[in-house]
Amino acid sequence: QLDHEDAHGQYEVNFAHADALATADRVMLFKLAAHAIAEQHGRVFSMMPKPFANQPGSGMHCHVSLWHGRQGQGDNARNAFVAHHADGSLDHETLLSPLGCQFVAGVLAHAAALTALAAPTVNSYRRLTVGESITGTTWAPAYVAQGFNNRTALVRTLHSRFEWRAPDASANPYLLLAGLIAAGLDGIERQLDPGAACDDDLFALTASQVRERGIALLPQSLTEALDALEADAVIGGALGETLLREFCTLKRDEASAHERDTGPTAHVSDWEFERYVTAF
Repeated sequence: QLDHEDAHGQYEVNFAHADALATADRVMLFKLAAHAIAEQHGRVFSMMPKPFANQPGSGMHCHVSLWHGRQGQGDNARNAFVAHHADGSLDHETLLSPLGCQFVAGVLAHAAALTALAAPTVNSYRRLTVGESITGTTWAPAYVAQGFNNRTALVRTLHSRFEWRAPDASANPYLLLAGLIAAGLDGIERQLDPGAACDDDLFALTASQVRERGIALLPQSLTEALDALEADAVIGGALGETLLREFCTLKRDEASAHERDTGPTAHVSDWEFERYVTAF
């Protein structure tokens, strides 16, 4: 399904649900095909998270459910996030099963480390901003919270599934989903509680009001996210020692290059030249 999104020339592409590996493959196939087709027509296709400061960025939101058996196998497949009453009948009032709530809690608990995989570029943090967006509309929550159909929270809970809204379109879908699964399973293993649902429009609250509610923020830079990833044994363990080391090395080099080329030491200003050139 294709829908025109808020920014100029921006489209939302929706894939039908499938297992994690098939979905990652489809994302990469679409990306490769779109680049090739755009080039044939003298155009540019981009999944850059925030190409224009005054327009919404590009996310890669994930709708998540956990299944016993493979989807498409009829009675042999069952969504473990569907809630049931004690007698085994469907509970249509409850959003998620206890297992689903624990999975969500794991995602929230490891949110900071997951951000390094979900927002893996310097540009990603132009999108994951706190407070009012220059675009007037943003679909990129930086607040670690969950709530029913709440698009301003990191996790938007729905009936029998949830939407994880941090990832942007520069993310490697294979690493992204590996980290997500590890976080959710850790939540199940430790029987974590996701806490009270958040119904507030978090974009409308002040920073102090967010803090009063005990809501944490996602990392606000690539370096901060990498620090969290390296400190998280669960997400780091899912990647493996070698991949974790190489990923963090590569991304820290990227962050350092950005600071060197665009930071306060990137150039000598006219003010400095005029003040100091003959002073010493």
